[in-house]
Amino acid sequence: MPNKTKAVLLALVAIAAMLIAGCGGDDDSSSSSSSSDSSSGEALSNEDYAKQLEDVLAPLGSDLTTLGTQLQGAKSPDEIASGVSDVQGKLDDSIASLEDITPPEDVADEHQELIDALQGFNDSLDDVATAAEDGDEQALTEAAAAVPQAATEFTTKLSDIAQRFADAGVPLGGSTTTP
Repeated sequence: MPNKTKAVLLALVAIAAMLIAGCGGDDDSSSSSSSSDSSSGEALSNEDYAKQLEDVLAPLGSDLTTLGTQLQGAKSPDEIASGVSDVQGKLDDSIASLEDITPPEDVADEHQELIDALQGFNDSLDDVATAAEDGDEQALTEAAAAVPQAATEFTTKLSDIAQRFADAGVPLGGSTTTP
């Protein structure tokens, strides 16, 4: 496994973990659950919505950090394939959880954009996963070379969405001024 390929994958997962954790605030498992039920279809208040986002994004950031560490130690395409599959599984779970949340009307577009950004990031890993599963180091190197652009786009989208959440009064990360 070329070191450059592994370094690119690790950087991608680390960037995603930091951004997602930054949007989600701390991962305090002792916090109480929201008083509003998002599955009822009723739009949440900004505060309840922010809490539910944090309940999804903070653990995702933590999981991605852990998986990034595991990917760093990968020594074969099989280990890379397993690690990327785990990352994609965590992203899929988080996307499904976000799809169950009914956001306040004034951030409904941003909510969908968040889901789309996470899905786009997840989709960008497909070629890496396929090449790793096939054990094709040439294809893996080529797929990994496309990852920095995907990471840059993902970073830009998340930063923009987080700022628009803050501008709309959704207190991500415990603050109404900074995501």
